[in-house]
Amino acid sequence: RLEQSGAYGFCRHPALTGVFLFIVATPMSPPLIWILVLFVIYCLIGSYFQEKHLVERFGDQYRDYQKRVGAFFPKWRQLVRLKN
Repeated sequence: RLEQSGAYGFCRHPALTGVFLFIVATPMSPPLIWILVLFVIYCLIGSYFQEKHLVERFGDQYRDYQKRVGAFFPKWRQLVRLKN
């Protein structure tokens, strides 16, 4: 079953977004900057393959979900919808 509620209603990869925000909120130091760079690369590559697998598994249902919900952060229209 494709989960689309809760945190998954705002972004498709909420756990990765949470870790990213945690790293960014930590005082920066040279080692932490490298961790952030490597984590962003991991997120981009990992999410590409994960989404490819999910499209194969769920087909058009997942493609529609991709159009509605941002990968790592909410899409602008989602935020506007929340305001109304």
